[in-house]
Amino acid sequence: MQTNARRDGDEWVITGQKHYTTNGTGWDKTGCELYTVVCRTDPAAGADDALAVIAVPGAAPGITVAGVYDKIGHRGVVTPRVHFDQVRVPAANLIGQPGRPGKQIVTGAFSWTAALIGAACVGTMRAAFEYALDFARTETRLGTVPVIEHQNVGFMLVDIKMRIEACRYLTWKACHDFERTGGRADELAIMTKVYCSEAAVETVYDCMRVVGIASYTKDLAPLEKIMRDAMVFPLYDGGNQGVRRRQLHDILRHPGYDPMAAARGDGLPEDQ
Repeated sequence: MQTNARRDGDEWVITGQKHYTTNGTGWDKTGCELYTVVCRTDPAAGADDALAVIAVPGAAPGITVAGVYDKIGHRGVVTPRVHFDQVRVPAANLIGQPGRPGKQIVTGAFSWTAALIGAACVGTMRAAFEYALDFARTETRLGTVPVIEHQNVGFMLVDIKMRIEACRYLTWKACHDFERTGGRADELAIMTKVYCSEAAVETVYDCMRVVGIASYTKDLAPLEKIMRDAMVFPLYDGGNQGVRRRQLHDILRHPGYDPMAAARGDGLPEDQ
């Protein structure tokens, strides 16, 4: 978090860069009407002391759309680079308070998106599976029966389907618990993001293995496009390695952590 907000009288002065801010420029790629900018009020302090969320009008002087990333997949959204150069906003535009309250705002915002990514992963896996299943039912290749009759193909499809259903029910439970507890039960939501996103990449690849080399072409099968979209799931909305596993690690480290709370649907201790 390298974007800083410096207090100057009755204003915050924001300087830094925000990349991968999905649809943060609108479809015309010129900018949006309002940003919520996550920044540090003290560049030398950690997130628990200095993380802040500030509302910034899109028309404020000093905001520049530096460009848009050309991604290999997930092309239905605009992924811009937005730069802030001495952008001044009223001090009252601070949302919450710097430090732990600001960190909790950010964590809460990313928790509900984590659960919903599970649904996107399930849909992606389902599309790949249904194509591979139809292929296996109809193609004989050099044999005399459809390839689904062979154990190696059939067993692979079985494993794929079980993985999809596991992700589907994990997503349902995570969303239910998150809504029921007002966002406090975020452990399953974060787990959903990590597990389902990585399962999606593995599943689409297995579907490609069922279909064979034709799955790697743009002309003969939709699986190459599905794979390009699936590959972003572990990387975006808080990368699994740099963000999500760290969040789960923090949950496990908490003195009041109950390893069965998520299974029971109890929510979290008041002080967590």
